[in-house]
Amino acid sequence: DNQIIHPARCYGLYKSSDDGKWESDDKVPFFYRDFDEESAENIRRVDSEYTKVRKALKQKFPKEDFKYMLSYMELEKLNHE
Repeated sequence: DNQIIHPARCYGLYKSSDDGKWESDDKVPFFYRDFDEESAENIRRVDSEYTKVRKALKQKFPKEDFKYMLSYMELEKLNHE
């Protein structure tokens, strides 16, 4: 799930900043604690694209076992079992 969450969050942070800069260090959001709607929407979009890739691979290689090629939320559930 790192390949989905980290780039999506970094892009969200960048968009919420002034060209990657904040007024002061105390204005810089925490990576996880200050997660915003922009970053959440980025995750949804990236996961949607990843789902298309996942489906195409499963169709192209139907005999392969892709049991760990999951959506972001499925990966989160698996990681926290």
